Amino acid sequence: MARPTGRSGADHGGEEAAAGARWDLPPYTVLRERLLQRLDDSLTAALTVVKGPSGSGKSVLLRSWLATRPDVAARCHWVGLTAGSAAQQIRDLLAHCADGVPEGTVVVVDEMQLLPDAVLAEEMRQLVQHVLGDPGLHLVLASRTILPVSLGLLSAHGRIELVDDLDLAFREEEVRELVTLLNVPSSEDEVTRGLQFSGGWAGALRIMAEHWHRRPPHAVIALLHSYVDSEVLDHLPPEDRRLLRDASVLPVLTAVSAATVTDRRDALGRLAHLHERGVPMQWLGSDRVALNPVLRQRLQHGLRLGDERAAQVLNRRAARWLRREGDVLGAVRLLLAGGDHDLAVDVLSEEFVHLVPRYAGEVLTLLDDLPQGADWRTTLMRGAAWIYSGESVDATAVLASVEAQLAASTTVLSPAGQSALAAFRLLVWRSVGYRSSPDLTLARHPAPEQHGATDGPRHVRAVVCGLRAEYGFWLLHHGRYREAEVVLTEAVTLARLAELWWLAVECLGASSVACAMNGHNERSRHLVTEAEHLAATRDVVESVLALARIGAALTLVDDLDLEAVRALLTRHFPGGRTRAADGALVTWLESTLLVLEGRETAGLERALTFRRDTPHLTGAQQALVSMAVFRGLLELGRLDEAAREVDRLDAVAPPGQRQLVDLCRGRLLVKRGRPAEAVQLLSPYLELPGTPARDQIGLLSTLVVAAEQAEEPAVAARAHSQLDVVSDRSGVGRSGSRQSLLMARLRYRGAQLSPTELRVLRHLDSELTLSQLADDLFISGNTVKTHLRNIYRKLQVSGRQQAVEQARLLNLV
Repeated sequence: MARPTGRSGADHGGEEAAAGARWDLPPYTVLRERLLQRLDDSLTAALTVVKGPSGSGKSVLLRSWLATRPDVAARCHWVGLTAGSAAQQIRDLLAHCADGVPEGTVVVVDEMQLLPDAVLAEEMRQLVQHVLGDPGLHLVLASRTILPVSLGLLSAHGRIELVDDLDLAFREEEVRELVTLLNVPSSEDEVTRGLQFSGGWAGALRIMAEHWHRRPPHAVIALLHSYVDSEVLDHLPPEDRRLLRDASVLPVLTAVSAATVTDRRDALGRLAHLHERGVPMQWLGSDRVALNPVLRQRLQHGLRLGDERAAQVLNRRAARWLRREGDVLGAVRLLLAGGDHDLAVDVLSEEFVHLVPRYAGEVLTLLDDLPQGADWRTTLMRGAAWIYSGESVDATAVLASVEAQLAASTTVLSPAGQSALAAFRLLVWRSVGYRSSPDLTLARHPAPEQHGATDGPRHVRAVVCGLRAEYGFWLLHHGRYREAEVVLTEAVTLARLAELWWLAVECLGASSVACAMNGHNERSRHLVTEAEHLAATRDVVESVLALARIGAALTLVDDLDLEAVRALLTRHFPGGRTRAADGALVTWLESTLLVLEGRETAGLERALTFRRDTPHLTGAQQALVSMAVFRGLLELGRLDEAAREVDRLDAVAPPGQRQLVDLCRGRLLVKRGRPAEAVQLLSPYLELPGTPARDQIGLLSTLVVAAEQAEEPAVAARAHSQLDVVSDRSGVGRSGSRQSLLMARLRYRGAQLSPTELRVLRHLDSELTLSQLADDLFISGNTVKTHLRNIYRKLQVSGRQQAVEQARLLNLV
């Protein structure tokens, strides 16, 4: 409820008789019902204290109360203390009360802070004692400062009601009502921002509401600053103004932070005292306080216009505190606001690896406040932040810019600087799918943890860890899985020591992929679990888990848990979208899944489309895609095209993956009905040590089928025995796995069913009897029985239901 009121002739500085008085209210006063009700309820107590800083609306609240409660106003005795006369006014009031007052009298004493300290305690004691001894009298005291009254004791006995600055602070609905009364066009967002900026301080809010749309912003700010000066700062001694100025550099202060930034051990206690004396601030707990935002801005404005050197020292002191508390972004913002760009770059550079990728967007915002091209490190950080934030950017152009800046300067890079640059090069090339590869000398043989004059140990640990991790990623995407396992394990250890949790998670995920590609599925599952647990406990962003998701999918494919693989790919890589370097792995997974689901044509098309649209792939990535294409062609029976794909694989496979070529040739020979040649090709792998377990399983399973069809039981038995050992050791399992399914398809499709047999087989998956089936196919019952015997023999089953199940497994129905 709110209304404008006219002015009365009442004297603010003297006493007002209640009878017939008109209570003077400022125009467009908001009648704050929640507080008026508090005052109504307080009449059951002996004493009400309304305490708040200047401009918090104490007097207006009390006058609103009396203006809207005629019954209270009729028995009210108002005393407005004035400077120089306050002590005498209180003595007169005591004498008046001693003479006796009518029962139910309400005595309101405003501006209690004007009472001199020398007489305040004694006069207050007498006044409160008199009120407590007279049950028919209610006393209301309004003051900017805390009063020497035993508030706790009185509250415990239910004899006092306290309305403090937290209660007096405007709320959003009250601000909305104020701007409505003033007929000021304001959006909901403007109301919220105005409330946040003012901290609910009534005087500041009124200035903002009245002038924000009629004056330019700087003029409104000047009015607010003038208001703060006249109502708060001008009444404080220089020492207290200096304390507030120093404290204003931090938005929230604790005992330690206040002592740190102000260089005063008693800073928080002194701030508490100033709050008691009417300086607007808000306590956020027993040991945390925030200056009113308007007051804080005024103090910071004065700081910027004052001693520049003192301001820089203060800002640096506060930045050190923020950084020590983990608020690196806050520290950098503070340094940038103070124009301390060089130190801001130093801090951001040292903490950069700890900030990305979660705060990549915030880092970019901070970097935008720095002069363009001022430092090669800012260009490097901007490029890396772009990559981590997923923005579309030509990272190679950023790298060229960094290298050009270094070439044009006289900067001599420290070992840590060299490591940072080497890691950035690898990151850039990873982000574009390794279109090119930089010099890996430093990555292969990292320098010891040395640092220059500007390199802190935290920075050194971070860049050494980052370089090692990027080298591990490079090895992974170039098919050197064993080396990748070793390097990534080392990177995980370094990341944990450096508390780079996100990088530890990414390295664990990459290591899980390397393990799965090596056939160490049990270890891969363990690494995925470890990565997910670390990400959850350290609040790591989801994007960092991409490689761990791929590692999980690789083992799930081997376990033939196709539904879980489909759910994982759909959730984390919708539409096959992923980072450039991971595209080949995701494509292999999707193509393999489609083929295993019996959708060979779709699987083949997925792999061919990716290869057509991705011209830049490493040899290992090309081999992965080629394997996916070959599998689709093989399952579709397009054997000539499959043979050409094997030749292509032979041309692109890295030296460490030559066994994949033999694996594909062996499967192709079995499909073409030449199992003896397949046995001759693959038998050497029975004696060849060092083959990765994943490839070994594929080679041995193919050899088992080839030897069975070539009627070489000794070779088949030996290969089967080794296959069981390798499967058990790697955690793939002997049955119900991807390889067991591929073996079954390879084995049974070697004995092709005739077209008529396929027609009969597909009719078996129905409710038709054999007689009905014969009628449906227009053949005799004896012919149906002959076809059934051939089907059972070729599928190696003994009945109709088993034939249907085997046909489903082989994608024949």
